[in-house]
Amino acid sequence: MKKQTLVAMLLLAILLIASSCDSYDSYDWYNMRWIGWVGEFVYDEDFTVTYESTLNAMFGDTWTVISVEERFNKGEEPRGSSIPGINPHTYLLTTIEFLDGNGDVRTFQFNNRGSFARRIEHYITSTWIVDYYWDNFIDVYFQDIPLGIGTYVFAFLARATTNLHLLENHEFNRATREYRQLLSTPEGAPRLNEMTPANVFEMFPMYLSVSIRLDGETAHPPEVEESIFNQVDNMIDSMIAYTNNTLNAIFFISYQQHIDFYSDRSRWKVIQGERVDFSDIDRRIFENFKGILW
Repeated sequence: MKKQTLVAMLLLAILLIASSCDSYDSYDWYNMRWIGWVGEFVYDEDFTVTYESTLNAMFGDTWTVISVEERFNKGEEPRGSSIPGINPHTYLLTTIEFLDGNGDVRTFQFNNRGSFARRIEHYITSTWIVDYYWDNFIDVYFQDIPLGIGTYVFAFLARATTNLHLLENHEFNRATREYRQLLSTPEGAPRLNEMTPANVFEMFPMYLSVSIRLDGETAHPPEVEESIFNQVDNMIDSMIAYTNNTLNAIFFISYQQHIDFYSDRSRWKVIQGERVDFSDIDRRIFENFKGILW
């Protein structure tokens, strides 16, 4: 309790000093730390040099640096003491070309602001894999069904997100942090030159989140809803087969106008190709990699 009080007093003193100097509190989102409004930052570290051994582990001999470009972000001044700003900054944007596990040419683009491990995680979960499943499953199975705004495919690294204070989560939290730190090391780097959209769930502790929003002013008749649900079932079966029973995913279906379904079927969960009905999907997925990644 005394320690918490001391920390609070120190923070208050810092705020008072800052306000007396007509400065602002700000947050460096890339390095995850509070800073003063100090002017331009320069991020000049060339990650292709710093992480060359990691890149070799990720891509073998298939990678080529296409470009390293200097970019400028003018930043954003804080709008008050409780709303952080972003200092102006110059950074490097790097583009690498490599061959994936199918022998297809891919590009890996990243900036040098902050953690290289986060750049790797973002590439796998937010671009390549997500685009593939949208183009080859959502677009194919729902091409004749009007979909509303809010239909999406996201992907997430499995991690603890709730009840972080519980004792049973301590080991899981520790393993998650350690794995994320290992992503930028040669030992822990994902082998993207071996990875494909089909085997990614074997190589990376992630899952898809698929939201399907049906467009329309009124609910479809029960028989139409059931037909759509069957379409979702068929798509899930196809994805499970495509991934050789390794798919990790959550599927949601709803109306754009928040209309209730006649049926209570609106959510599907799949872990390692198996349909499940429990909620702790992150823990189950991550524990599948025990002895392999952590």
